[in-house]
Amino acid sequence: MEIEHVHHIGKVVKNLDEEAATFKQLGFEVSEIKLDSAQKVKIRLAKKGEVIVELLEPLGADSPIANAAPGLHHICFCVQDIEKYLVQIKENNFGFQLTKPTKSIFNGRRVAFFGTPNKDIYEVIES
Repeated sequence: MEIEHVHHIGKVVKNLDEEAATFKQLGFEVSEIKLDSAQKVKIRLAKKGEVIVELLEPLGADSPIANAAPGLHHICFCVQDIEKYLVQIKENNFGFQLTKPTKSIFNGRRVAFFGTPNKDIYEVIES
């Protein structure tokens, strides 16, 4: 299992515009709002150099993050082969709960999430 590097950090927020203003004050460039209907979230990306923070606001009550507390939600890692990576995780029987790969807002590159037994959430994105 080969992780190449951290791609981004996901943060749940109550209000995208307020959070975007804070990140702009910190010197980040902030994207316009993007809708991810597969994940049922509104997203703004805050970028500064190599650092990307994905600001997430639920689209509605059925969003996977609708009941999440504001703050750090997940860390996303780049992997060369997402299918192979997920198979290896499953075969190692770490007890992780895996999602199927879906297209992302990052130029359609596929992503998948997995939750650990201690309730941490990680995301992988194909390089």
